[in-house]
Amino acid sequence: MEPKAYESEGLYRFKIIAPMVHEEFPRGELRRRLQQAAGKHYEHPERGWEQYAAKTIEEWLYKYRRRGLRALERQRRTDHGQSRRISEEAGAMLLTLKKERPRWSGRLLLRELQTQGVIRPGELHRSAVYRFLRRHGDELRRHFQAGEEKKKYAFAFSNECWQSDVCHGPYLLILGEAQRRKIFLYAFLDDASRLIPHAGIALAENQEYFLEFLKVAIQKKGVPGRIYLDNAAYYRSPLVETIGARLGIRVIYCTPYSPYQKGKIERWWRTCADQFLPTLDGKKVYTVAELNQMLLAWVERDYHHTVHASLQTTPLAAWQAKGKTIRYPDPTTLERDFLAVDDRTVRRDGTISLRGRYYELDSTLAGTVVEVRYSPFKPDTVYVYHRQGEFISTARVVDEVGNQKAGRKRLPPPPRSSSPTEATHNV
Repeated sequence: MEPKAYESEGLYRFKIIAPMVHEEFPRGELRRRLQQAAGKHYEHPERGWEQYAAKTIEEWLYKYRRRGLRALERQRRTDHGQSRRISEEAGAMLLTLKKERPRWSGRLLLRELQTQGVIRPGELHRSAVYRFLRRHGDELRRHFQAGEEKKKYAFAFSNECWQSDVCHGPYLLILGEAQRRKIFLYAFLDDASRLIPHAGIALAENQEYFLEFLKVAIQKKGVPGRIYLDNAAYYRSPLVETIGARLGIRVIYCTPYSPYQKGKIERWWRTCADQFLPTLDGKKVYTVAELNQMLLAWVERDYHHTVHASLQTTPLAAWQAKGKTIRYPDPTTLERDFLAVDDRTVRRDGTISLRGRYYELDSTLAGTVVEVRYSPFKPDTVYVYHRQGEFISTARVVDEVGNQKAGRKRLPPPPRSSSPTEATHNV
């Protein structure tokens, strides 16, 4: 419990003993009153209805008479704030490692402790490491922010910088789902105008949804000069940086333990929680498409037309007024810009292997190194290019049964190279 919860616990206990605190009881009367109080049920603000023994209530009464309200508060353990599983040596090394390598996960930190011989394999679980790091969050934040001057800032023009983040929403009834599902809200915010280029709702937090919503945002409001992201693994994927490079977007990541760097979109989430989320009915069955329509309707019709306190104008008016250079993407190449790229060698049977599946090409390409472009999330269509950038064809998923029945084309023989004897004879 937090300190406020301890204080409410003391007040809760005081209400039970209050009728007896200042009374003077004749012999035997106090015991009767204690038994009477023990026969009642009391509603705890967190645990619900409870009943207490007369001895417990008597103990509370005498504690209050001796030391006042503080005596009724639930006392912290003497080792509160200290890890009972992590030794002092292991704790010191954990903090050192986290300061030196802030992006390391709990698994990597545990592995390093084992490598250094500080702990034995299986001695600690990752949850203990994460609890320890949370308890020392203030120390880590001070370390990462040391020497950093903090100033309130804003970009001058629309699309100079977007901020993006994901917010965990409530559990809702979703059509086709056996049980309630948590919704995840994705959003992009223009720093200069506070306009929302796009926002969407999905049933998972992953790279696929992020890139899909980013593509829609760019189609609607143009290409940002830079985009500010946190350190989630799917943000730091090479694919995100590659897509940014193709479109001319500078991808920037927040400093660990510095959420204030994306303060504008964090503030927008609070507006969303105050104004949009309360409109969702926990008893109604929704489709994901319906939820997205509701979110976009609130953004476009309400939020964009409400005067922003910091700007003294609406986000839409600010975006239009500050839109000095809005750059829109080439619609004919945008889909291709969001594809992943790999090199593959065509096998002797005219196939390539990609993400555990085989795709069929023209057999004449056997032995050739080709460039394949594909969506990591929808791998049914694969585009094949020469390494010089010339388009060859799309690749088909191999149909082995169909190929067993299909005829075989006779391929032209490879050109023969002249032997030294033939060359001499010709001369």
